[in-house]
Amino acid sequence: MPSSERKKQRGWLLWGALIVALVACRPREAEVVLPTVVDLDTAATQAVLTREAPPPGFASVSFPRIDANLGDIPGWRSEFSLAFNGNFSRTSRSATALTEGVQRYNLLQNARRLTISFVNTLQTDADPVALEIVTLGEDPFLVRNGVCIRAEDEARLAAQLSAGAVLGGLQQAAAAPQRAIINGQQAWRYSFTHEDLVLPGVTFGDDSRVTGLAGELWVAPALNAVVRYYLNLDVENVGLFESSLPVTGTLLLRYDLYREETPPNISVPFGC
Repeated sequence: MPSSERKKQRGWLLWGALIVALVACRPREAEVVLPTVVDLDTAATQAVLTREAPPPGFASVSFPRIDANLGDIPGWRSEFSLAFNGNFSRTSRSATALTEGVQRYNLLQNARRLTISFVNTLQTDADPVALEIVTLGEDPFLVRNGVCIRAEDEARLAAQLSAGAVLGGLQQAAAAPQRAIINGQQAWRYSFTHEDLVLPGVTFGDDSRVTGLAGELWVAPALNAVVRYYLNLDVENVGLFESSLPVTGTLLLRYDLYREETPPNISVPFGC
């Protein structure tokens, strides 16, 4: 091989060796790990759920009677009402009803007082009624429209009345991501549907239906009790308070519970 060719070949070999050396000495590129893609809406929702979650055991609640679990509270007061505004179904005749009540309780006395009034146009012979019902230990007392009723059986029957007997409650409700101070108590809000409702005064037939619902339920875990229950329920063709004809309209329920640091003094009603 001519010397010129050998020189050219030796030059190419030198260049090849240099390139291989440079490639071998080049530092490796760091491995890039891509972060997990986060759904911002989902992350925000989970953060709220975690931050606002109720205490253990209160992810869901059941209060078929809205005034349940109050017997161990030293003193409390509850205010409640049930109102209906509408018509007798398929007529222009108005149908209204209103029940309002206040309950008070003293654990030390083992005493309860309920004042409650009823007014409705669902029955033509239904006159307005105002009751005061006091239970002292095992002894019931009843005052109707200002007159003390001496019949013990009637007084014991009336003593079964309460906010829960009038309003009913909820079979099931699930915690919503919201808490607040309601009526002086740390409370959590719960959501529900019309299928969860317990409505002792309402009868549903084959052609009855719920056309609208709005409401709120607040539970105080420290008391294991409902401190607020509001419900607006639009209904069609339902029986209400044993009315002879079905009615269509809006049912409004209101309930608030207040713990009283100084338990109320409850005594025998005047005139009894």
